[in-house]
Amino acid sequence: MSRFLKKLVILVVGLMLQKEAYADKNNFFELNVSRHIFSGEVVLKPAERYQHFKKVNLESAKHQVNPEELSADLKKLSPAEEVVAEYGDPSISQPVLAKEDAPKPFRAMMAAMQKGEDKLAYEYAKQYVRYIQDLNHSNMRAVGLSQLAMVREGLIAESDVINSVSPKDKELLNQDIKNQLKAEEVKTYLSNLSPETKSLLLKAHQGVLEEDNSLFEKEKLNLEAEQRLAEEERFQRYKARLELNRKHIPIDPEGKVDVLFFFNAEQINSLKMSPVIEALFRESEEDEGFNLIAYSLAKIDADREANFRRITNANFPIQEAAQLARALGIKQAPATVIISQTTGESIVEVGSRSFFYLDELVRKMQGKKSGGLENE
Repeated sequence: MSRFLKKLVILVVGLMLQKEAYADKNNFFELNVSRHIFSGEVVLKPAERYQHFKKVNLESAKHQVNPEELSADLKKLSPAEEVVAEYGDPSISQPVLAKEDAPKPFRAMMAAMQKGEDKLAYEYAKQYVRYIQDLNHSNMRAVGLSQLAMVREGLIAESDVINSVSPKDKELLNQDIKNQLKAEEVKTYLSNLSPETKSLLLKAHQGVLEEDNSLFEKEKLNLEAEQRLAEEERFQRYKARLELNRKHIPIDPEGKVDVLFFFNAEQINSLKMSPVIEALFRESEEDEGFNLIAYSLAKIDADREANFRRITNANFPIQEAAQLARALGIKQAPATVIISQTTGESIVEVGSRSFFYLDELVRKMQGKKSGGLENE
């Protein structure tokens, strides 16, 4: 090859290499690469302001001094000025206002007085008096209900309840006790029925009771009467136990006690309580565990004793016991003393008591179960 051709070839090759290099330089970034890098969403954001001066202002505000505080620091108040600053000028009259938590009628009365509406204030005063009366009544009833609840829980005696308790509220206590006893009676109801009555009840339940049911009706009436008496007895005994449970009752280890009844043959309360003592005396005749004797606080001759027995139908033994009464500290009648024969401990009940109460007390001192509750 001639030198000319060699130069021509070299020139052509150089031009070709130069062209390829230029092409690579222009294709360094991929064509339309922005379509793949950036998303199609357009999001607008508020411009972030420069916060430096704001921070400076906040910091400087912290160190600013309140002019009032500055003046208070510069000028120290005297004690008198401090009092005036807190409570006001004493030469200026202050309005008499009711407290925010005062009853509404009272606040209305005071507001009317401040505005010079005396007639309206008087009307509100009457309303306020009625409110006070109702409040006192509610308070007394609340106290009474609370005391009845304390009786139910055995904390106080029923005689300790305030006199203002209404019969309606007292019936709440009685009904509460009766409801409990009624639930207990259901368990033993069938066990008290005679076989004939059980058979008749079963036939009646099955719908095969004969037309001639006079026997059933008669025994049913008798049973209902007995049930009412039994229910009343259980009710009275339960109330007695509630009261006795709060007292310290000495228990005779051998189950033997003496019952001493102190009375006055011419006193109405002693006369009223004599049937109770007579019933207790009959109990003592069937129970070797206790003895009963009545003692007259006043001198009683044969005529007075006979008159007393005629009025009360009493059969219990009677003796005079002025010295014994003084020894036991008995000053009024009627009074009942129950003494443990073994230990000599005693309990004194002054005033009238029911038969069920005294019978429960004697049983408790003897260490026996409650009367009429053999199934418990």
